[in-house]
Amino acid sequence: MIRVIFEDHERSNIAKLFRESFDREFSDSFIYARGCGEIKKRIEECLAEDCFIIVYLDVVVDNRDTVKTYRTLRANFGKTHRVMILPILCAEHRMLHSIVDRVYLIQNEREIRAALDMDPEYQNEKIAQDNKIYCKTLERFCKLVLKKAVIDCVKDTPGADGSRVNSLYGYYYSLDCSCNAGNCDIDNVPLKQKSKELVRMYPAGSGMIFANISLDDSDRKELYEIHKGLIKQYNEKAEEFREHGYSTIKIQPFEDWSE
Repeated sequence: MIRVIFEDHERSNIAKLFRESFDREFSDSFIYARGCGEIKKRIEECLAEDCFIIVYLDVVVDNRDTVKTYRTLRANFGKTHRVMILPILCAEHRMLHSIVDRVYLIQNEREIRAALDMDPEYQNEKIAQDNKIYCKTLERFCKLVLKKAVIDCVKDTPGADGSRVNSLYGYYYSLDCSCNAGNCDIDNVPLKQKSKELVRMYPAGSGMIFANISLDDSDRKELYEIHKGLIKQYNEKAEEFREHGYSTIKIQPFEDWSE
């Protein structure tokens, strides 16, 4: 049995859109921890059920607490050969990747590009300067971009700019893009297509891994290679941030259980 654990809340817009790609039977295997503090408990519960577990964990280069969470999970589960952590920056970062090529959805391309590139100088962007108290990490920056640098139907906030009600809140995440309610003049983008585009932005999110992974086939090796690649990408970014004056922590992959 496969279990997929997300750090997010199951009622978030991104989680709802993500699930549109899957049959109810499979999406019922998704577990939403509603925060990193519950992930260890959720993994332990799944291990008790003899499950194979994939965890999408937010590991933020300038947030040492998230790195410590990864290290704790590695220390506890790194040798079980039944748990694999796939570190990502955050769900909002994946969401931004899924819409970046649709220029009609974007209000501020520069800020979205800084988020996608995980630019160490992201705090110099206007949106970060205007929200200094909130925007303390790269993850927070991505959240801000998704709240403020896209058109209303994509904005992940019911108060689009903090001063008015966003009447189109949630539309992009729940309806086909033929609602005629906004000003984008774009039709015929089905909800399921948008969902699949989002799923493809998640490591191992589409193709053979999600569909066919089991405890005894070659998919395990592919999954482990994805894990190692994500660790490598994180460490390279940690080094880049360190060169810009940040105090960053590098991480190590799980024990190789692909053989």
